[in-house]
Amino acid sequence: MTLTNLVLSGGIFHPFDETSARIAAHLETLGLKSEILPVREGLARLKTARFDLLIVNALAFTMTQHEKYASLRASHAHAITEVEKTTIHAHMATGGMLLGLHTAAICFDDWPEWNDYLGVTWRWGTSHHPPPCPVHVTADTPFDTVDELYCDMTLAPSAEVLATATCDTIPTPQPVLVRHGNATYLALGHDGPACNNPGYLRLLTQAAQSLMSPRESCA
Repeated sequence: MTLTNLVLSGGIFHPFDETSARIAAHLETLGLKSEILPVREGLARLKTARFDLLIVNALAFTMTQHEKYASLRASHAHAITEVEKTTIHAHMATGGMLLGLHTAAICFDDWPEWNDYLGVTWRWGTSHHPPPCPVHVTADTPFDTVDELYCDMTLAPSAEVLATATCDTIPTPQPVLVRHGNATYLALGHDGPACNNPGYLRLLTQAAQSLMSPRESCA
């Protein structure tokens, strides 16, 4: 059975074209047929078409948190519209699944319900990450990678942590794979080499299958 998947892709400071293509290619081996679109175009597509899974591999936020973004706001800032909110609401309310990747926790910062869906919130002034560095991931099959490790994010009370990670400067385990209702969040995947890491691809498989399994069992 082939399931349909929409990948919202794009934003600053990350090679989203490369990582989204790699992610879609891997998920195709699991029976997920993907379309990859920029965020605005993708949400317009989601409004008119049915997808089983919505993936957010993007950095779509208002960019108002720091003046370092000032020169980029005109071309890259994203303020979510009411239509876009309604579109995501409709996807989730009708049984659609959500997979947030890496920067998805920063997206749609002007819409608190987004984090309620995802189960994870990036808190400006509290959450942070070191530059890409060697990271040790504790999962069903532990592995090492080089990636950005997001730290001190806030989890929803009902979120289930499925994997954690540490690095030399962050010895406290940080959640990197989180399940929350019809959504899963995978915090890793900063760039192409990180997304090609076999351990990352195992976590991506686990994330997708954890969402697909209830749907398949009800078919």
